[in-house]
Formats: sequence, structure tokens, C-alpha cells
Amino acid sequence: AAAAGMTTVNDARSIRGVRDKALAAAIGRVRGLPMPPTWAAARPELLAGIPAEEYPLVVKPADGSSGRSVHLVPSPDRLTELLPELAGTGLLIAQPYVPNPGVDIKVYCVGGELYATERRSPLHPDHPVRERRVPLTGEIAALGARIGAVYGLDLYGMDLLLGPDGPVVVDVNDFPSFRQVPDAAARVALAILELARTGRASGPAGLPGPGPLGAPAA
Repeated sequence: AAAAGMTTVNDARSIRGVRDKALAAAIGRVRGLPMPPTWAAARPELLAGIPAEEYPLVVKPADGSSGRSVHLVPSPDRLTELLPELAGTGLLIAQPYVPNPGVDIKVYCVGGELYATERRSPLHPDHPVRERRVPLTGEIAALGARIGAVYGLDLYGMDLLLGPDGPVVVDVNDFPSFRQVPDAAARVALAILELARTGRASGPAGLPGPGPLGAPAA
């Protein structure tokens, strides 16, 4: 659709830039986003080259979603044990584990507004929190706005952890579920209609939406 000149919800290049988690991490770190160091491997056995001092690691598919197939790997020995399970999963990424309270913060941007929810981390299945709206702090709101500018996204979500040194972005989604966003279906529909009408979405706080992969807005 984009190649034919049609208006799309998120630029096609921006979608590719976040759906490949290895590429998303490279873009984010180059642009100064708080993202963990990331290794990518076409075959799981290549992850054995990661230094032991970087453990524990979080290992997941580069094209994964919804917390599926995410592994907390405490040591190189445990990685060796996981190799048969990881075989055939395609490109993998590995990141040092960020100590956190056991919950993920999910931030959604829709119609120029940001919303935050808290949910149980897939790495901490026994945490009592399920999913709920939480206040959006100024620091997280500013980070949410930067995500849209860096990746050139109109509607999007990001997953972050509250680590010991502040928020750390661990995932960016080009069209997330928008769960817990009030009147989500209506808000998303209105945002899409506005994009269809103008050819652009509104950025956070009503600012013009960014161009693809952080290019300045026209």
C-alpha cells in the first residue's frame, strides 16, 4: 500500500524498524534512547560468545510478541541447556537482565495522547499485579514522545522497565492492543480517520507527527 502511494497507519519503513527487535535496538541506542545492550544471533549457539559477566540475560525471538518465548537465562550453562528449545526459532536477541520490581510499564500513544498501564512481567509470573492503569510521570511521558520521533510512528506502544537507573525501553510496537486505554476502539478509530483525512497523525501533546525513522515533520 505504501509503495502505491497510499496513506498507511505508520510509515512502512517505520514498521520494519520496530518489528525487527534487533534493528529497533540498534536504532534506539544510536539515537540515545535508554535501551539495554543487545546481541543478535541467527543461530542460538552463537549466543555462547556473550561474555559471562553480562549474565543474567533475557533471550527472545527478534520477531516475537506478547511475551511469548521470552527466557531469563541466569548463566552460560543454562544457555547451553536451552539450545535445543531455541533451535529453529529464527533470529534471536539477547539483552542483560534489568533488575526491576517484577512489572512492565506499557505506554500507548493514540490520537496524540499517552496512556500508561502496569502489568505483570512474563519473567515474573508469580507477581500479584495483573494489569491496571497507572499515572503517567513526566519522565515517562517525555520518553514516550521521543519514541514516536525516533521511529517515525503515528500510533504505537512501548514496553519499559523501571530499573535502578531509571526507565529502560525493552520493546516498541507499531500497533499494540491499546488495552486499558479508555474508549480505546473509538480513540483508535478517530486517530485513523484523522490520519486518512490529513495524511499525518498528531504527535504526542498535539504536535505534528514525525516522519519515518525520526525524519523531521514536513
